[in-house]
Amino acid sequence: MPYILTTDASKEAIAAILSQVQDGKVRPIAYASRQLNTAEQNYKVSEQEMLALVWATRYFRCYLYGKRFLVRTDHAALTYLQKFADHNSRLLRLSLKLSELDFVVEHRAGSKIGHADALSRHVGAITNPDPLSRESIQQEQSKDAFCRRENPGTCNCKSEYFLNSDDVMNRRQQNGKHQLVVPQTLIQDVIRENHDPKYMEHPGIKGTYSLISLNYWWPKMRETIQQYVRCDPCQRRKESREMIAPFGDVEEPTFPFEVTSMDITGPYPTTPRGNKYLLTVIGPLRKCVETFPIPDHRAETYARVYSSQIVTPHGSRFDLVHEPKQRICHLSSKERAKY
Repeated sequence: MPYILTTDASKEAIAAILSQVQDGKVRPIAYASRQLNTAEQNYKVSEQEMLALVWATRYFRCYLYGKRFLVRTDHAALTYLQKFADHNSRLLRLSLKLSELDFVVEHRAGSKIGHADALSRHVGAITNPDPLSRESIQQEQSKDAFCRRENPGTCNCKSEYFLNSDDVMNRRQQNGKHQLVVPQTLIQDVIRENHDPKYMEHPGIKGTYSLISLNYWWPKMRETIQQYVRCDPCQRRKESREMIAPFGDVEEPTFPFEVTSMDITGPYPTTPRGNKYLLTVIGPLRKCVETFPIPDHRAETYARVYSSQIVTPHGSRFDLVHEPKQRICHLSSKERAKY
């Protein structure tokens, strides 16, 4: 089997390792992991293990689709995938997503796939430290012009801004996950802790804004993040975006060989008549293909075959496209008249 996919799930994350046997040894090719959301954390163990397998096959689809591969897991129930899936609607839905793949499930003890187990547990252990202390927030909010102007009420009031039990100003949200109002002097610290660390990988403007807005808010928040994200490492790693030409109108032919495509291939082994190239002519209307052996790829040779084999039987009312057209057009009017 060309590939080995090892998956594992914990209470907080799922992980997968794609490996391949090289020189008799199993060597890892790629690692992948992600945290489980709130709903997924409530799944049963079998459902989480199945979710890890489905997510891993989708993540490594370009390697696995169309090939037979081996799946290794420490959850023995997955070896009976086709049998027990019918008894659980969630497992059934997940198993249907695997129906297009060709694989065999092999059970391995957890001690033998410790790399996948560690990856799934360490992802869940990573947390973003809070850069703000309660004392510093209270002190800076008391000095901040915006916080003093809003004059927040208590938690029970219906105003947009209120003071929580720690006397820290928050911005009310309908989902109950209120945002801490960051004073002007601490904004750079909050952005730095959610953008610069190595495990954050310098997310873009949208990613940084989404992450910070889970817990924090301040006036003109998006503009401030946009200015900060234009840091030197981000600009150095930014991929160059080449301009892409817009699509043009496609010329549709109305009769055979009105539009003709022509190109040359070779060199091939020389024939007894000295020909070693093939001139291919295609009429797009009927997908008609004609090939002509030629001894060289000079413009004069193109013009001679073009005139005798295409113009003579089909007429001259058509447009020639592709590379040989340029070479024929470079001939002088006298040279073209010969053919």
